[in-house]
Amino acid sequence: MAPVVVDELPRLEPPAAGKLAGESAYASFLGLDEFSSPDFAPPGAAPEADVLADLLFDRCLATAPLRQLLAEGQWDGSMPQLECGRFGALLGRKDPPAPAELREAGHSLRRAGLNPGWVLAAYGHHLDALLGALEGGAGEDRSLPAGAARSLVKIALADAAQVLDAYLESQAERAAQAERQLRVLFQAMPAGVLVLNHELKVLRANVAFMRMFGWVIAREVLGRGVGEATRIGELPGIVDAVLLARGKAHDLRVFRQGEDGRRAYTCDSEAVAGEGGTAVLVMLRDVTERYRQREAAERLRAATDLSHDAMFLVDPQALHFAAVNATACKVLGYSRKELLALGPQDIIAEAEIGRLEQAYATLAAAGEAGEIAVARLLRRDGSSLPVELAQRALRVGEQQLVVVAARDLSERQEAESRLRQSEEMYRETFEHTAVGIAHVACDGRWLRMNERLCEIVGYSRDELLQKTFQDITHPEDLEADLEFVAAMLRGDIQRYSMEKRYVRKNGEAVWILLTVSLLRDEAGAPRHFIAVVKDIHAGKLAQEEHRALLATLEQRVAERTAALETANHDLEAFAYSVSHDLRAPLRSVGGFAKALEMSYRSALDELGAGYVQRLVQAVTRMDLLIEDLLRLARAGKAPVRRVPVDLAALADEMLHRLAAAEPQRRVHWSIATLPLVEADAGLTGVALENLLGNAWKFTAGRAVAHISLALERDDSGQPVFVVRDDGAGFPPERAAHLFQPFQRLHDDAEYPGSGIGLATVARVVERHGGRIWAEGRPNEGAAFRFTLGGQASGSACRE
Repeated sequence: MAPVVVDELPRLEPPAAGKLAGESAYASFLGLDEFSSPDFAPPGAAPEADVLADLLFDRCLATAPLRQLLAEGQWDGSMPQLECGRFGALLGRKDPPAPAELREAGHSLRRAGLNPGWVLAAYGHHLDALLGALEGGAGEDRSLPAGAARSLVKIALADAAQVLDAYLESQAERAAQAERQLRVLFQAMPAGVLVLNHELKVLRANVAFMRMFGWVIAREVLGRGVGEATRIGELPGIVDAVLLARGKAHDLRVFRQGEDGRRAYTCDSEAVAGEGGTAVLVMLRDVTERYRQREAAERLRAATDLSHDAMFLVDPQALHFAAVNATACKVLGYSRKELLALGPQDIIAEAEIGRLEQAYATLAAAGEAGEIAVARLLRRDGSSLPVELAQRALRVGEQQLVVVAARDLSERQEAESRLRQSEEMYRETFEHTAVGIAHVACDGRWLRMNERLCEIVGYSRDELLQKTFQDITHPEDLEADLEFVAAMLRGDIQRYSMEKRYVRKNGEAVWILLTVSLLRDEAGAPRHFIAVVKDIHAGKLAQEEHRALLATLEQRVAERTAALETANHDLEAFAYSVSHDLRAPLRSVGGFAKALEMSYRSALDELGAGYVQRLVQAVTRMDLLIEDLLRLARAGKAPVRRVPVDLAALADEMLHRLAAAEPQRRVHWSIATLPLVEADAGLTGVALENLLGNAWKFTAGRAVAHISLALERDDSGQPVFVVRDDGAGFPPERAAHLFQPFQRLHDDAEYPGSGIGLATVARVVERHGGRIWAEGRPNEGAAFRFTLGGQASGSACRE
């Protein structure tokens, strides 16, 4: 093969400024040996660099001089170091790789983040290997003329540089195109976008931002602070925090005051690191209308939540609730979340669903309010709720909805039920009461009356409705009735009652008890009278009869009293006469009996002496009886003169006198502390003397007797005096007969007496307004209790 002589090499022009992104690619080409070290490429970058270097070297091998110099098959064993990557496979290729392959490899390189200088370094390894092969050859006959191999390398280098320049130009065009696309996209974005420097001043602003914040010319906003550019007070603080944190903020709500009111924005911002330092990208979206709609919706929800009615927003197509208020949740027992998962078909009876769907369809088509209906809703606990439903169609955008208001009828139905019951009760009371009831106009016309009133006056309802109360009032009673009516209309009295007479339809007069009150309206003006009429005719007749009978009875009582007084006077005169007339002969008999006993004692035998003794004893008993009768008579007619009486002192004196008369007896007595009583001293002395005398007499059979005067209190706190002994006593069944005259329970020989003493005591107690009663048992003693009817005035004490 003839040697190839290259007279001169093509001149390489330096790459255009910026083609290698600030790196000196031309210097790299000229100083190829500086990039020959395999350590130049960072770890992990060599494989990608080798791919591109293989492509470039393959491009060099396709040049005509190298093809002539290097025939196929001469490199198989002489260049093992060149068989890396795709290089070995490319040796046999006759067509050079397409530029698209080079660009694709470059794109892969860029995506891997590799520097073009690393590609040149890898390519330099290939050139070094090629140069060694050209200079050394495969044998002596393969040696090349001096400088020929290096000339070929320079040719390959120049060709590779052209390929790299084409690649870089393609990359620059792509970058420029991408920048143009980014600029168009930046300006076309619907959100307002700002690019800020580290001082938070505007570097770029898109058209949407200019329109959003009222800027006309871009240069007016460039260089301004973000707060001045947006007039959003809190925005500088937000962006500054993002810048300091080298972070981002998403979907923040910010506000500014505009001419049309407060405007709302969502703000997204992010710190971005670039070659010139860190910038901040700010994106603002105007959500004022959405915010205002939300506020309006919240206000509407708050307002509906305050409603006492349950409110539902229904989607009639899907049959589910779009919104509900708090009252709906409360009355049905659901939470809002639970209720929004349901529909109207879930809270009504299954049989009503078809009718409900038809009603919604008709309502939506008509686009107006529906008829108010009554229904029953089902609560969560299964109970039903009666409601009144009001429904209206509502269009929200393209969606047709139905607004439903449900008013709870429970209280109203209960109130209506109570009202019906009250009206029924009033009607039954009005109609079926035992007295007549009527409503009467202020001029006297009958307005309404019950059947009982018609029965009392003898007129029918229709007949009474044509009359006034004046028409049927007895003429003698009308004036007094009208005076009461006038006083009530003036407000002097609130009501009145009177006995009067009505004239019945048949002309008879009937007595009634009339009670009248006046009903006034809210302004206080009289409306009508309410009259209650009670038939007292029979009672009035009975009263007249009673009055006549009472007069007759009073006359008879007066006559009987006079007769009784006469009889008592005669009886007292008779008793006095008897006692006076009997005592004279009785004294004579007694005197002669004693004289006979004294003068003729020695002449009389035992039988005669006994007769005389019995005669003396009979005279003595008769004298005692006469004395007792006189006492009883005096106790019945003597006037009661109340003075403070010390019963304890009287009792003590009497017991000492009895003890002195019979000193041989052993009697123990006790007298309690007694209050002074207001009583007649003489009469109470007689009574106490009889009681203590009986106690002394009937304890004679005891070796040691006990007598006491004690004090007790009744239920009202009044003093009760008790004379108690442990003597002979008496059968309990005879207690009621003790206080009758001449009643004796014991033999006269054993316990002598007249039978008048306890009757006298009872008469004294009765005269004082008190009472006396006795208790006893045979051989167990007796107790006599009595009261004197007066008030205790003090106390006396006797030991």
